[in-house]
Amino acid sequence: MPLDPSALSPETCRVERVFRLRVELGPLDRAEDMREAVLSVTSLTWGDYDQVSFETETGHQHYRTGPDAAGGPLPPETVPARALSFSIPPEAALLDRVLDVIQHAHSYEEPVIYVTESLATRARPEITRSSPWKKWHRADG
Repeated sequence: MPLDPSALSPETCRVERVFRLRVELGPLDRAEDMREAVLSVTSLTWGDYDQVSFETETGHQHYRTGPDAAGGPLPPETVPARALSFSIPPEAALLDRVLDVIQHAHSYEEPVIYVTESLATRARPEITRSSPWKKWHRADG
């Protein structure tokens, strides 16, 4: 049973539904280019911030192309890869546009894109900004 965000009432934040996307990037894909493509249809807002995304360090992606792939069947290959993650409001029309720009901007014929319905927090600045642990209150921040 999905968790209803209205059932939650933390003092320091609110909880809302989002679509969380994770796009695996091949060696020819630049995270900056993919982010710009997504930003052409949505601002990637997170609270008082925009253009918010997360990029992983380089890992490895393994695959073998099938007989119907654009380049035909090839032997298994392992290539350097990263992932770009971000969230958007849970609106189907917006998700359609975001998926379309990713498909167009990605170097792969079949990009690996995960879409998850998720819950995310949004801070209540009127409560949290005075916390001594926030970086603007810290000597090491």
